[in-house]
Order: sequence, then C-alpha cells, then structure tokens
Amino acid sequence: ANVTVYDYGNVLRRFARTLCAYNTEPAKLTPGMIAVFFREQRMHAGMRYVVAPRLRQWLRYLYITGYCQADMSVMVLPCGYVPRSPPDRFSKDELGRITEVARKDRSPSGLRNYAMLMVLLCTGMRSSDLCSLTWDNIDWDGEQIVFVTRKTGVQMRFDLPGAVGNAILDYKDFARPSCDDPHIFMNCPPYKGPVTPSTLYRVIKDLLHMASISTLGRKGLGPHKIRASV
Repeated sequence: ANVTVYDYGNVLRRFARTLCAYNTEPAKLTPGMIAVFFREQRMHAGMRYVVAPRLRQWLRYLYITGYCQADMSVMVLPCGYVPRSPPDRFSKDELGRITEVARKDRSPSGLRNYAMLMVLLCTGMRSSDLCSLTWDNIDWDGEQIVFVTRKTGVQMRFDLPGAVGNAILDYKDFARPSCDDPHIFMNCPPYKGPVTPSTLYRVIKDLLHMASISTLGRKGLGPHKIRASV
C-alpha cells in the first residue's frame, strides 16, 4: 500500500540524514553509527517499535545485495512495544451534547456542519474520506454510503439511516452553494471549493466550545476522536 511505502521512505530518509551528517556511506556502516541514529532521533518506545523493523529490513537488503559486507540488521535489536496512555475519547453524553448544538444551528454553515457530524457518527470514516465524498458515493435507493478509502484503497459500505440522509438533503436544499463541483460538502461563501480536513477539525473544535465541553488536558479532540468514539 502507498502508506507502507511512505512509512519505509520516511524511516530511510531520516537514517540517510544521519549518515550524511557523519559522512558515512552505507558500505561503511558500523554498529556505532546505528546507535548514533537511535540516540539522536530521541525516539520514544512506541516510535522505536515502528522504526526498528523497517530499518532492520533495509540493512538486511544492503547485505543481501552486496552493498554492505556485514549484516548490520542484527545490530538493530527487537524492542517490545511499551503501550502509551489509552487514547482520549468522547463519552456518549459528550457526543449527544455535540450533536444537539449542531442540530440547533440552522445557518448555512450550521446545516453543513450538522450533516458532516451525522456522517461521522454514522460511519466513523476518516476526515480525508468525508471531505472527498461526492454525490456518486450516496446510494439513495440502497440507502448506503459507498466509497473507497484514500488511505488503504479499500471499498467501504455503510448503511445510510434516515436521519443522516435527511441532514444531507437539508444541507443540499437549503445551504449548499450552487456549483458544479461533485463534492458534497463545500466551503461557505466567500470561500470556494470542498471542505478540507483542517476545516473539519475547526468545525469540531467550535462544536466542543458551543457544547461547553472542556478540552483542558485533552489532546487532539477532533474528527479522529469521534472516529475512535463511535
């Protein structure tokens, strides 16, 4: 998958920067240089758990293909994952309060925000997928939302409850800007184009404030936390 290729590339770019900083070629790798990389990156246990196997595979590849005379992969020791604190989630009461304040806002942006929130609560989809939804993704006859995830490329199907469909139609009929763009959720004038994940994040933050939900000491209370809460 593209995300896997990106993850491996990210690790190798970081390792390459360390090699360049110390003017070291892959063929001249030493155990000490590997230790320098992990020390300078200052990784927490969870990050090291992700980085170590990717780096280990690349070092093994260098040895197999003859770019390195010694198998340096054995110097990247396996590390057990140290679990971090459980992710913060919205309680059912908080989700209910967020939904209620969104439902009461009948302004054009309020109708849009309520429709987006209802889709999030119904599907738990990623913000990038929600922002990419087009009218072709709505199967009105089959009462389903059908789309291909941007991250994994897997087709997903979710039932479309009447309340969610009605929220989308209310937005379409009474608030959505008139345009030829196929995306469902659009920016409110004077801004143009479909909403973005950053727009959706700000919407959720505003709803939290309107619902008097404290964010003190709670990190990342955006669309992803709704996804984790449903």
